[in-house]
Amino acid sequence: MRKRLFAAFSLMVAGSAVAATPVLVTRFHLGTPIERRAVLVVAAPGLDGAGLEVKLYADAVRDQLRRLGFGDDTAGALPPLTATVSFSREVREFEAAQRPVTIGIGGGGFGGGVGGGASAAFGIGKRQSRAIYVTQLSVRLADQASGSVIWEGRAQSERRASAAKTEEEPAKLADALFRGFPGESGRTIRVK
Repeated sequence: MRKRLFAAFSLMVAGSAVAATPVLVTRFHLGTPIERRAVLVVAAPGLDGAGLEVKLYADAVRDQLRRLGFGDDTAGALPPLTATVSFSREVREFEAAQRPVTIGIGGGGFGGGVGGGASAAFGIGKRQSRAIYVTQLSVRLADQASGSVIWEGRAQSERRASAAKTEEEPAKLADALFRGFPGESGRTIRVK
């Protein structure tokens, strides 16, 4: 019974730690109001626009822009705005700072008003290496006529490789990136 309760508690803690992982968000803009107009969402050069993963990120960005009042690209006409979407994912490996297990040996005595003691500790086993997924979503919102960028931002998350749920990442990053749009220019914030 205790083992089951401990296992259930461990899963709850692990799940909440994953859900609570903050996203670092940085945004830049000109400080002028951004008119909510029709926008064409495209993949950045070098990305396969027809790829499933690219489509997941583009759809997540499109959903957030719709929520903010930006219109969809209109059939037959070039929308006045373009949102260029790019993303990257890398795996970072690092070693734990301590050995996994430490054993201490101690001794001491007392009596007759005299005391003494000694101890020694040493690690056994190999240092554990851990992997972290670092995922970044970047979006540039540009005016089609002039080609000038009117807003850009990036959102970055880190998750343990064992806890990474890559299918949830596009929506989470897009939500964090566009929360409080347009945001404070040049400042990096943590979004939970």
